[in-house]
Amino acid sequence: MAYGDGQCGFLTIMGLAKFKTVPKIVAVGQNYLLHAKEMGAKSIPKNPILFLKAPTSVVIPPEPVKVPSGVVAHYEVELGLVISRMGKNIPKSKVTDHIEGFFCGIDVTARNLQLEAKSAGSPWSVAKGFDTFLPVSEQLPLDKAKDLNDLNLYLKVDGEMKQQDSTKNMIHSVEDLVSYISSVMTLQPGDLILTGTPSGVGEIVAGNVVEAGIKETSGESHLVTVKVAVEDDTDTAYRHG
Repeated sequence: MAYGDGQCGFLTIMGLAKFKTVPKIVAVGQNYLLHAKEMGAKSIPKNPILFLKAPTSVVIPPEPVKVPSGVVAHYEVELGLVISRMGKNIPKSKVTDHIEGFFCGIDVTARNLQLEAKSAGSPWSVAKGFDTFLPVSEQLPLDKAKDLNDLNLYLKVDGEMKQQDSTKNMIHSVEDLVSYISSVMTLQPGDLILTGTPSGVGEIVAGNVVEAGIKETSGESHLVTVKVAVEDDTDTAYRHG
């Protein structure tokens, strides 16, 4: 397992049947100020920007990210949350009661398709929803992190640091996000939430190896990592244009 050593805990903990039936993946856009600016945002919305990724976008290394023809794929490292129990209109003070654990995810995005969708005022579903466009690490329990709102995220491509920031710089905290999302839609056990990416996003192509991880702010020890290879998708019938 060239890229999978230590990366199967997510699958093991959740169980194969449960993992294959993740109810939904709720993601958050532009939740770090510098990333919002690099994406051309002129203002910061009062409420979180939400979008959905397909459950079939999840991939567990050593399975690779597969990029379809005509797609300009970008990496986005994110703190991910796993929901433990059903909740609607969850108060901020009760949010941790609804979180089973956390993980590191890479929200792979077809940036050219996302920009086209934005220009047309269309949803981002195609840009975010391709199979394998969400590599995930193992899942860790909440007690492995001192504070979800004070963790260091990083991402490297072929060993070169590309993204590095702290979740303390999120515009909307973990409590804000879960409470807000649950005011819009009922959260179910097994739901995944991606909390947004910091600045430094960029392109990945076939042959790249992407490594992302989460560390405690106070130390250099890694809490969790995910490492994944990138390949061209020669199987899909999708063609851009």
